[in-house]
Amino acid sequence: MSNKQAIQKKEGVRTIKRSISLVFLLSAVSMLAAPIVSAQTSYAWSLSCNGDSSGYASWSWLQDGQVIANATSTSPYCGGTSSLSGTGAVPPNANGVTATLYVSASVSSPFPKSRTGSCVATHSASATKSLSSTRGVSINLKASASCTAKSVFGTQKASENAQFSLTS
Repeated sequence: MSNKQAIQKKEGVRTIKRSISLVFLLSAVSMLAAPIVSAQTSYAWSLSCNGDSSGYASWSWLQDGQVIANATSTSPYCGGTSSLSGTGAVPPNANGVTATLYVSASVSSPFPKSRTGSCVATHSASATKSLSSTRGVSINLKASASCTAKSVFGTQKASENAQFSLTS
């Protein structure tokens, strides 16, 4: 091999090495330039009730508007005047959440087989919100229910006010 051919071969190898280095460099730069996806990984919830009946909340994580199968959700229940709270993990593929707060108030009849002197009232509030990698989600729901029943024993009233919040 002549000296000229050896120099051309070295230049060719250098060109290939530079091309490979440039490809790796451009790949690294493009990865750094791409938006970093940092999904919300945890959430907190709270449920408070005030009254003499009950309330409960339920929520489901969504992906493109559909409930995510096997995603852990909780349905906390509170009765009378009480509060509950907890935390959980947002599924990595979640981009939304739907939540509903249910409240009921009821008075039972003093006569076991009679509807006289009894009442039931229910109410619910719902919200569906989306979440993204740059911001979490906050849902705040309030609901109340009340009823009044009259019987030979007098008038009985029942009511419940509940508030639910979920924040990621």
